[in-house]
Amino acid sequence: MNFPPLGKPDLGPLNKLCDSMLQTINDALKTNPPAEYAELFSNLQTALKSDRDEVIKAFAKEFPLMEAEYTETTTAIKKMLEEEFPKLQKQLEDVPALIESEQAKAMVTVAGMLASVPKLPPAPEPISINPGEELVARLMELGAPAKPPSKTMPSPGNIWENWKPGQGAS
Repeated sequence: MNFPPLGKPDLGPLNKLCDSMLQTINDALKTNPPAEYAELFSNLQTALKSDRDEVIKAFAKEFPLMEAEYTETTTAIKKMLEEEFPKLQKQLEDVPALIESEQAKAMVTVAGMLASVPKLPPAPEPISINPGEELVARLMELGAPAKPPSKTMPSPGNIWENWKPGQGAS
C-alpha cells in the first residue's frame, strides 16, 4: 500500500485573509478616526502582522517534525501490512476447511444426541371391536319410553277415602 506524501501546506488562504484584514484596517486609518480608535486600529494591525509571522515561523519549524512523524507512521503501517497480510490471507484460505470440520463435529454431536433419545414403544396391535349388538340392546332398553298407562286403571279417586292413619303423605 502506498501512502501519498504529506506535502507542503498551502498558506495562501491564511495570507489572503490577513492581507484583507490589514487592508481593511489601513482603509479605516485613512478616514482619520478619533485618536483612541486610530491607536486601537494601529495596535490591531501590528498584532495581526506579528501573529501571522509567528504562525508561519512556528509552522515552518514544526512541519519537518510532522513530516517525519507521518513518514514513520506510514512506514510502520506498510511494514505491519507486509508482515500480517500473508498471515491473514492464509487464515482466510483456511476458513472453508475450518467450516467443514466444524460442520462435521456438529453432525457427530447431533447424531449422538439423536442416538440418546429413547425409542418410542411399538404401537399397540389393533383390537378387534365387537359390533356391540348387546350394548345397543341394553342401551335401547334404558331409553325405551315407559309403557303408557292403561285406560282401565282406576283413578285414585278421593284421597281421603283411601287414607289410613299413620301412612303419612307419600
